[in-house]
Amino acid sequence: MSFKAKIKTAYTSVYTTVGSDFPQSSFGQPSMTRRRYSETGDGRVTVKNGIVDIRSAGFPDSGVAISFSKTDPGIVTLQRGRSDLSGIPVLMVLEEGKRHICLNKTPLGNLEVITNCRALSNRITGRGSLSAEYSVEIHGFRLEKTLINVEINKIQEGNGNGS
Repeated sequence: MSFKAKIKTAYTSVYTTVGSDFPQSSFGQPSMTRRRYSETGDGRVTVKNGIVDIRSAGFPDSGVAISFSKTDPGIVTLQRGRSDLSGIPVLMVLEEGKRHICLNKTPLGNLEVITNCRALSNRITGRGSLSAEYSVEIHGFRLEKTLINVEINKIQEGNGNGS
């Protein structure tokens, strides 16, 4: 089964950044930056062999890709579009109350992204919504704390004559 959908994604992220002198000095002070991002666009929802796969139309250049098993919707794979940091999509595993180490291959080598999911509500197959609160660490340094909300609305596909 596959259908077109309107996909609305909203992020609220708090990023930790450090001064340019941080690598040379232990006196660099981290600062916090809040960023809000939202995107609404077309996408596709596919259910095959019990796996639900949701992709924004612009992915992997923007948007999200989400997949999970219908039998275990509490474990979600989230792939965000190309990041400013690496220029590649970032793949993460989210499971409420769990910490996951996710290996991302980049042109410069492997990048370990650690996710710690505080809350996850996956109602994609019912109400068409998913929300998660998670943090991202790289090399033990928490870079980002994010609240993501995704809403899926099915688009009726017709044959052009009203049916």
